[in-house]
Amino acid sequence: MGAIFPIMTDLTLTLQRQKVNVFFDCDYTIITRDGELRPGVFETFRKLKEEGHFIYVWSGMGIRWFEVRKHNLQSFVTDCFHKPLSDYVRRLNSFGVSPKPDIIIDDYLDIVRVFGGIRCTPYVYSDPSDREMERIYQIIHSLGLLHDLFNISLESTVPR
Repeated sequence: MGAIFPIMTDLTLTLQRQKVNVFFDCDYTIITRDGELRPGVFETFRKLKEEGHFIYVWSGMGIRWFEVRKHNLQSFVTDCFHKPLSDYVRRLNSFGVSPKPDIIIDDYLDIVRVFGGIRCTPYVYSDPSDREMERIYQIIHSLGLLHDLFNISLESTVPR
């Protein structure tokens, strides 16, 4: 005799996409040494913001609102911070970094290893064929989809 399973007459999927604090490095990550914007940054920031994520720009060279405004990114960026260049975790408080990063996007592997995130290819000189930001967006977006898969709530009602 086989097992009897309840019949689901109502199935509701509740997707709760996790909103994350994404910290982008400035130099050689989103801009060149000459201050040119990397291809795809504007679109990546726009899509991440539309998905409800919080975008932060930080730099070891200081707070970079000038560059953010120069490239019309201010409507996407929640805040800018001075990035610690050593003893990263302990120095977050002394640099006033709040909230804590969930995902780091940086050309420097060491800080990505400490906080977790994505190391990008350094963008030193302008290259219109660069597609690194598309790759980064796809990774962040895919992480959100994976999160959704593990947070699906299945509600069913069984006829009485």
